[in-house]
Amino acid sequence: MAVQVASSKPKRKAAPRLPRRVRAALADFQRRALELFPADLLAIILYGSHARGEATPDSDVDVLMVGKWADPAGSDFFYSPRLGDPRWEQTQSAAHESVRSYSGPHISVTMFDEREFNTNLPLLRDAKREGIVLWQREGWSMSTEEEEHPSEPYNPQTWIKMAKEKLGEARKILSIGVYPGAVHIAYYAMFYASRAALLTRGVYLKKHSASVDKFSELFVLPGLVEEKYQDYLREAQKAREQGDYQPYIPIPRQKAESILSDAEAFITKMKELIEGEQEEK
Repeated sequence: MAVQVASSKPKRKAAPRLPRRVRAALADFQRRALELFPADLLAIILYGSHARGEATPDSDVDVLMVGKWADPAGSDFFYSPRLGDPRWEQTQSAAHESVRSYSGPHISVTMFDEREFNTNLPLLRDAKREGIVLWQREGWSMSTEEEEHPSEPYNPQTWIKMAKEKLGEARKILSIGVYPGAVHIAYYAMFYASRAALLTRGVYLKKHSASVDKFSELFVLPGLVEEKYQDYLREAQKAREQGDYQPYIPIPRQKAESILSDAEAFITKMKELIEGEQEEK
């Protein structure tokens, strides 16, 4: 089945003017990142709604860090730092401090190794097409060729697998008492699972609100999925936004545990739905 990718042909455009607090927080984060990784960092790229000039006051500041990130285990496979890698934790801490210093919106940082950056992952294609390079090492430039990513980014099972991994991360964060962080990651686990379901219908959407609405249209309204699962997704999205944009309002442990429980049920349901769709084919 052909996949409807919500994108357009590559085009050149001038960088939108960013709000003062966003510019200041990004400049501070760039300084911190270069201090942390003076030899390994290759580029810092702004992408997403702020790069497109479509940001709202509630929008995250999406940043991509491209570098020469060696796998601590010595693997030659694609490796990009994630939860558990000290470099990932240092980067998230730096982003948090930059946001705190300038009272800016949440900076969401994703790290990719240079080789994985030059693949056909949808996120990376979007970043390369619409992104604004904030900093790059002298002599470095984006590759004009893409390598096929082995994870099959338009395969529903890819996103179900990532949803399960995210849920595991959320449990770890919950266990150390970081409840807003646990809710944030649990929401993304549910979002990934909903994306997996949408891909069974050939739909791939970038915007979260559009994905949630399309999920309702294709699965809830026809009665294929009970309405409570849509409620789980929307409630997690609401709690995640509260944690990100209203950090002065605490998220109690009971609330975080409830959302993680909902996320587990949601992922299980999406897995059953996908398996049923595949059996019918």
